[in-house]
Amino acid sequence: MANTFTKIVTVIGVLSASAFAFYDYKRRNDYTFRKQLMKRELKYKKNLQSAKQTELRDRVIGYVELINRSLKEDPLPTDPHLREAMFAELSQEGEKLMAGGPANFDLAALCFYKALMVFPAPIKFLEILQSIVPREIFETITLMISAVPPPNLYANASPAASQPIQEVVEEVEEVQEVEN
Repeated sequence: MANTFTKIVTVIGVLSASAFAFYDYKRRNDYTFRKQLMKRELKYKKNLQSAKQTELRDRVIGYVELINRSLKEDPLPTDPHLREAMFAELSQEGEKLMAGGPANFDLAALCFYKALMVFPAPIKFLEILQSIVPREIFETITLMISAVPPPNLYANASPAASQPIQEVVEEVEEVQEVEN
């Protein structure tokens, strides 16, 4: 019985090695086979890239819906004292959600995004967030900003002051393209 098992394993090994050798020979010496392999690889990369773009587009659409729903349920106050209180509340809630782990990162990003909307100096707050929150949350916040720009982001800033936020958004988009 062990002799039969050894023969079967040997036959399978020889067949596998010969199939690999044939594939390697075709890959090295047959131009049409190489061309076909390159076409398959390009098609795979295209499909992968389009799937990632579709996923990113769906995420952005989801964030837009989440932001709009959140702002309808809890509109932003106009009184400066209420805005300050809301900023403190949203910042604390975002920190709690952030501590809850990756499952709560989208909700934490929404809290920080809304806090950014009520903060008087949003660019400075965004720079602070970049150094405090995990990269995933910051990327989500920048996606939210690119999808629905807060009205106060560029309102009080000169064009030169708005440049850092544009650079941050472009940097995150470049990082996502490289990762994809």
